Amino acid sequence: MSESGGRTETRRAAARSGSGSEDPRTQRAGVAARSGGGSEDPRTQRAPGPRGVSESGGRWMFRALAVVIAVGIWLPASFCPRLREMTTPPSETNVVARLTVPDHERLTVLSFEPEGVQVRIRGADELIASLDLDQVRVQVPVPEDALAGGPYSGPREVEVVLAAEDVVLPAEEVEVVSVTPDRLVLSVDEEISVAVPVQVAWIGEPIGGISVDDENVRIEPPMVTVQGARSEINKLGVALAGPIDLTGRGLDFTDRQVRVRFASEHVRVESPTIVDVFVPMVSRQPQTGAPRLPPVRVDGDAEDRASPGSGR
Repeated sequence: MSESGGRTETRRAAARSGSGSEDPRTQRAGVAARSGGGSEDPRTQRAPGPRGVSESGGRWMFRALAVVIAVGIWLPASFCPRLREMTTPPSETNVVARLTVPDHERLTVLSFEPEGVQVRIRGADELIASLDLDQVRVQVPVPEDALAGGPYSGPREVEVVLAAEDVVLPAEEVEVVSVTPDRLVLSVDEEISVAVPVQVAWIGEPIGGISVDDENVRIEPPMVTVQGARSEINKLGVALAGPIDLTGRGLDFTDRQVRVRFASEHVRVESPTIVDVFVPMVSRQPQTGAPRLPPVRVDGDAEDRASPGSGR
């Protein structure tokens, strides 16, 4: 065989072997291309492109913007009213306050002089406008020893001093500026509890010729317990049941569950507060016809003396 023929045979054998004689580096590159990117170069993974950086930064930007908007809404809602209160001077107004007296076991207040006081209060405009000013009152500090010393001699006059601490306000944010006048003169009396008889108060008129038999009216129970000013109880002395209406009445009747009261605002009925009243009716019709006169006895001698034809 010639030398040229040998070279030709060698080239044919290489062509038949195909890719089996490829460079190993070329083979690894081909396998990586066919696997689709599962075996990317680590350097490529550690260096993301500009698009990934842009998406991540956009998310944080939106989050920060949401926080700024939330804070912008919360700040005015929380601090603006307070700032307005701090920068706006409070307003003042006068209120006619009610006078109240705490309960005392041994004394009662009959009257005040003067009968009312003015309280000047201070606070925010909106707060004062929303207040129920009728709830502003002054609790009068009545001294416990107002009736001390000596035997009972009737009501006494006592002077008391009013202070801001005595004013009761409907809101703690409001403050008291002044109380005018700051002094009161009280008429105080001893408070007692005693049993008094019950009388009936009547209204209306029964039918003609009929009236109540007052002597036989029965009240059950006939006595009630009252509590209050000693001078008022001593002056009136009785409690009243009713009034009971007599309009059109002509026969005996019983009125049950009649409320008992005392004719003084400084005395109250303790017990019982209701009674039963039996009312008998009686006829008061006048006699009819001319009254019958007793016969007149005439003596004979007197008749003869009175006769004009007598010869004597």
